[in-house]
Amino acid sequence: MHCQVSDWYGFERLDFSFEGRKAILIRPETGEGRWMLKTEYFPAFQDLERALVEKGFHLAYLENENRWGMDADQEAKARFRDFLCKEFSLQPRCLPIGMSCGGLHALQLAVRRPDMVSALYLDAPVVNLFSCPFGFGIGSDIGPGAQQEALNALGLTRSQLIAYRNQPIDHLSVLEKLRIPMALVWGDQDTTVPFEENGAYLKDLYERAQIPHYFECKPGCGHHPHGPVQMESAVEFLLRHTRD
Repeated sequence: MHCQVSDWYGFERLDFSFEGRKAILIRPETGEGRWMLKTEYFPAFQDLERALVEKGFHLAYLENENRWGMDADQEAKARFRDFLCKEFSLQPRCLPIGMSCGGLHALQLAVRRPDMVSALYLDAPVVNLFSCPFGFGIGSDIGPGAQQEALNALGLTRSQLIAYRNQPIDHLSVLEKLRIPMALVWGDQDTTVPFEENGAYLKDLYERAQIPHYFECKPGCGHHPHGPVQMESAVEFLLRHTRD
């Protein structure tokens, strides 16, 4: 395997190709094989990832075909997991880090491949495509470009979207059965991915079903910046729930 080696905040970064997709692995100085999978937007808002790498987590990334949570991307992540386990002795289960559309990927991965998910970190996650990107509710319209991008990825017309039933909001009963611990962070002024139409469904489910969770609402915060304000509390929760 040919890797380009560089520095990532004082840690070793490996860039390489996996099945023709861009792949990245950040290696901690010491660790037990625990790892995170940043599911989209790798360079964005990395404070949480840095905090966890400092605690001994590896940080991995695999490029998606698109940002709309397609099954093919989740299966590629499963094969990537097998590769990382073999080549770098990582644990079979990872911690997906899902921000915005990355949250959509993380949730779809948990539903499709629960064998590789120990816990979830979700930050202003897209749970409901009717809300974002299509703006059918209270959210601001993020533009026809994103909407057409999503329709092309899903292979649907706008009319056919009404009958689409393969997104996180359709899989709440599966998530309830899986009982995967979840850290959920959101801004109460988010008009891009409104909490009321997205993360609130997860919050209600986890509270009702008494599934282990960490919730953090950031007053006055919009869709950005991502990341917990109470970093120590979020990291402590994730450390506690990612031991196999």
